[in-house]
Amino acid sequence: MALKWDPQPPAQAEQKLRALFEGAQWSITEDGTLHFSARGVDSQQEGTPLVMRGKVTVQGQMASVSASYQRKTLFDTQIGSLDARLYRGDTGNLTMSVTTNVFTNTERLKATFEQAMPLKPR
Repeated sequence: MALKWDPQPPAQAEQKLRALFEGAQWSITEDGTLHFSARGVDSQQEGTPLVMRGKVTVQGQMASVSASYQRKTLFDTQIGSLDARLYRGDTGNLTMSVTTNVFTNTERLKATFEQAMPLKPR
């Protein structure tokens, strides 16, 4: 069984993925485990590639992030993956260079882009 996705123009895919990353929820535990939820998606929601889990590794001033969607069943054809490099930028900002793939049941989005993220103290 092969799924058919509508072609997604690169600029449109990047715009949609950027919008999901702006305002996304990121949490990192002390052992470096990452929990990522795209904007507007409950972090406890199961069955969506917009909720990913992974690992953060710090190397000097740079952090590497690798996360993916955990499939719920053998027949789940959705994919979510995230590879990013995080750099401390000017005051109060972090620059993220990200490559992400999100394949849902209805669309296929791939993009590579840079985005500034504000740092908020807890």
